[in-house]
Amino acid sequence: MRESRTYGSVRGALRNERPYRDHAACIGVATICFSELNGDPDFGGWVLPKIAIFAAEMVATGFAIGGFLFGAYLYVSSRFLNMNRNDAFSAMRLDTHRNFLRIRIKGDEATIYPIGLTRIPSRSEWKFNDAKRGTPAPVYVPDDPLAPHLIEGPIVVNCG
Repeated sequence: MRESRTYGSVRGALRNERPYRDHAACIGVATICFSELNGDPDFGGWVLPKIAIFAAEMVATGFAIGGFLFGAYLYVSSRFLNMNRNDAFSAMRLDTHRNFLRIRIKGDEATIYPIGLTRIPSRSEWKFNDAKRGTPAPVYVPDDPLAPHLIEGPIVVNCG
């Protein structure tokens, strides 16, 4: 029988309690800091404005600190520990070095061609395909033709 997500999360929290304890400690420290900074403003007995201000402060601070910590983690793990390179480079949104696979299936044999593009044209380097070049003709074509190259030799997989 498959366990529920809630039960799995609770079981995981009990077995590996340190991240949950650290997270709860950070929330507790932030709560104390914001309550000291805000003081006790008087909203005529209304509690909702205090809760809204506190929630906005926690969300804004969480975004800033969380984003910084995650970025620092990606930098350190990819730069010094040779880990998480895929995550770090996908977060950079580089416009170069795009890769894809071209697969040719013939009978019981599949040939995989790993193809790379070192330079990708920017948005301003594409133009409308007035000449209707290509079959089928794409709507847009780059000013300079793309220069695909094989990253490595073809990989042949026999399925028979």
